[in-house]
Amino acid sequence: MKTRYNKVFQELLSKFNLSDNFNYDIKLPNEILEILNDEIILTKNGITLKSFGKLCKATNDWENQSIIEDEQNHFHVDWLADSDSKMAFMLGAKTLILLSLKFSEQNFSNIRFSFSFQTPELSQEFDKLNGLYDENEDRYISDRLSFHSIRETDEIVNFENKNNFEALLILEI
Repeated sequence: MKTRYNKVFQELLSKFNLSDNFNYDIKLPNEILEILNDEIILTKNGITLKSFGKLCKATNDWENQSIIEDEQNHFHVDWLADSDSKMAFMLGAKTLILLSLKFSEQNFSNIRFSFSFQTPELSQEFDKLNGLYDENEDRYISDRLSFHSIRETDEIVNFENKNNFEALLILEI
């Protein structure tokens, strides 16, 4: 498994005193266990989990099948962490690791898994830099986990071109 992450992800690992081998214990909520125990479905349009529904075919000029897969195969775990940034971060990273291991153990390959995470503090920094800051506005944890087949037409994720206001973890099997 190829594992890559950006500078912000590394900073959060350090801030939360977590190892970059993700070897920590965390109680997985039932909602996550259901995803991890779901059946993997391979179709002509890509790969998904049974509970995520049928994958449709890309039809617009601006989209490709990887975009369709990524959109269909995304979910969030932040709402399971009671507004605790460390817990949400740990839960997201661990869920992605376990999901990618499940796919690998079932002999699937050429799959990209991604985890994007933003703390309320990172959101505030982004808003300040972009002239969107309102001191009375509440900010929340934000996350997104997804996966899709890797295709020759897919862009290689370049962390240098990404902003510094979200933590990104990419796993590829």
